Amino acid sequence: MSSFKEMKVERQKVSDKDQWLQVGVYVRQIFIQQPNRRFVRALLLTENSVRLFHFDRSGGMYSPFINIHDHPDIFIRLVVGLNSLDEPTLGLDTSIRWNIEGGRKVDGTLTVQKADGTSQIAYKLCKVDPVIAYYGIRGRATQCWSVSDPGTGTRFLIKDCWKEETRISEHVYLQEAKGLPGVVQMVSFEPNRGETKFLRGGFGTSHKDFHNRIAIRIILDSYGDSIENFKSAKQLLRALRDAIIGHMELYMKGTLHRDVSIDNILLGKKGDGSEPPPGFYGVLIDLHMAIKVGRDTVKRSADWRSGSSLFKSIAVLLSCVPIDDSKDTVPPLAHDHLDDMESFFYVYTYIIHVFDANGVSFPIPKLMLSWKRSDAEHGARFKQAYLADKYISKQIGQRWPKPCIELLHEFQDWLQPYAGKKRELTLRNLEDRGSIGGEELKALMEAIAAQYRSVIRLFNKAIRDLEIEDGNGGSEHNNKEIEIEMYIERFKTPPRLSSGAATSPDGYPDSSPLANKVLGRNARKSLKRSSNEYPDEIPGAKRGPETLHTPPTRKGPVPQDSLGTPVKRKDKLVHGPSPLSKL
Repeated sequence: MSSFKEMKVERQKVSDKDQWLQVGVYVRQIFIQQPNRRFVRALLLTENSVRLFHFDRSGGMYSPFINIHDHPDIFIRLVVGLNSLDEPTLGLDTSIRWNIEGGRKVDGTLTVQKADGTSQIAYKLCKVDPVIAYYGIRGRATQCWSVSDPGTGTRFLIKDCWKEETRISEHVYLQEAKGLPGVVQMVSFEPNRGETKFLRGGFGTSHKDFHNRIAIRIILDSYGDSIENFKSAKQLLRALRDAIIGHMELYMKGTLHRDVSIDNILLGKKGDGSEPPPGFYGVLIDLHMAIKVGRDTVKRSADWRSGSSLFKSIAVLLSCVPIDDSKDTVPPLAHDHLDDMESFFYVYTYIIHVFDANGVSFPIPKLMLSWKRSDAEHGARFKQAYLADKYISKQIGQRWPKPCIELLHEFQDWLQPYAGKKRELTLRNLEDRGSIGGEELKALMEAIAAQYRSVIRLFNKAIRDLEIEDGNGGSEHNNKEIEIEMYIERFKTPPRLSSGAATSPDGYPDSSPLANKVLGRNARKSLKRSSNEYPDEIPGAKRGPETLHTPPTRKGPVPQDSLGTPVKRKDKLVHGPSPLSKL
């Protein structure tokens, strides 16, 4: 299906808003069913007039009604254009192709540029559909494809997305992460495969609500399933430990991940399916939310930060809470490594409560439901109360070996004072964060090496105890402890995070020299925070040039899911069903 024409009788023509929503529903389905689609155009036709709709990853726009009797030439051009035999003209990405038998996709190829940039390679699709799919219209539209090398059979993961023009591309951070243990490894990348501003024929790009997006493609090494698919307690602890080491290595390189969650930690596995090398038992992925550590405070409001509230730190949740009835929010502290370490703890807590030591899942307890269902303020309170209470039910305790439960309590004891101090500093007004607060935060930042070392040693101790229970004598622990000390030794001068709260007018921090290098010398002049993504029920964002019409503003409450959570987008899980889907 290349396009469609919606027919209406002139006297029964509905409002602009209803037209927009109706056409958008069909467009959304085209994007879903045709994952190689870059844009979609459609016509709304009556007996007297025609209107053109255009949708891409920056949103959509539509023309005024054009009288087909007064301007038959325009009408003919529209019909011919929307029925073109040229696939790029229709908005199709020709680098992705399928073989069709009996009307169904049976296999296909995905052609990419090799790392040297001088030639191409056509990978075989391991699955005809993306393993991660995007179900909205406007946004990053992240889609991932599982592919294999036609010569060696080695598997890779290809990630396609449309990044906002002003954000540093994920491949920049991945280049700096090359060779780091516990971090996803990039094979090659294509930094600019097209821009939405060039898909609109010169219309709409000057509108104040238009935000240009750039298509990027990243080819990554393939790993195992998400960490919730572990098969033994030892596999789980090794994976979490190596992911934390990967986080530390990134931080040592000056990069903060900022989106630690259960779906962003993978079990290690080589592309040929064999066991991973030491240091890659667990892999931290998805650096699209990462920042350079030297940047100032980051605005971390829940209206744009991705990821489940299950794993957000207390300080991040509190950054969304109004100070008083004025609805002004507390100026957030800089998101730092302690927030991510807290997220690692909540990932481990979730796994302990929802699975047993063999990876068998159980009903999600009320504790997890309260973290998910609550607003930011109450979610922070529930987590604060949990950190202060070391209770765990007998039933859950019986599912796990003693070293795993001890690790949970020890990790909790380590985290509680840091989370409490971050909460205290977050709730202070700017004036109250003066020299005393600044010194307190500085003290937290100067102990980074010791903090990482403490947490990693907790995991090493638990792994050693598991090995002793299994009769292995803790040999792995002894070898790994030496490696960890070598990592820490290189981590004597940690990167600095500013404790200030000033941000640029768009809500993002001042750009670092790296950002200027990547985005261009004058990048800061055009930096502008993107507007919030619309729910799926609203097919696109308000978009339109001076000569075109923008869709009407939606009135009334924002659509919510069954738990009262605002609906923004729905991503298909890459690693199969997750208990998280029950939330």
